[in-house]
Amino acid sequence: MVTCTPTKKAAIYHLRQEGKTFGEIGNMLSLDQSVVSRNYRKLEEQGPDPDFYARVPIPGRPRVITPHAERRAQRLITSGECRDATDVQRELFPRLDPSTVRRMFIWKGLHGRIRRKKPWLSKKH
Repeated sequence: MVTCTPTKKAAIYHLRQEGKTFGEIGNMLSLDQSVVSRNYRKLEEQGPDPDFYARVPIPGRPRVITPHAERRAQRLITSGECRDATDVQRELFPRLDPSTVRRMFIWKGLHGRIRRKKPWLSKKH
């Protein structure tokens, strides 16, 4: 979904008030007419004096682990710096339960396999 800046939202609202069609506004602002109509409808729902900077809160429970932290944790596992989810939890997320970190790895596609230490093989073997 395309997001509009508050400046573009203001332009959409004022151009529509002047009587321009969604297609004309879209051509003027380099946006698709469906984006223009969706943004105008949301602004119209706010009433006669809309707030162009208003943001709708995201529904649901806030995430405990940010996407950036997830990528960092995944990098620790795949690089071998940490052996399992408990190591990652101690390193990056000391306030979280290890099961939360394990669940995050399952969502990322890293299922509970622990990297085993390989025995050292000398030339005699």
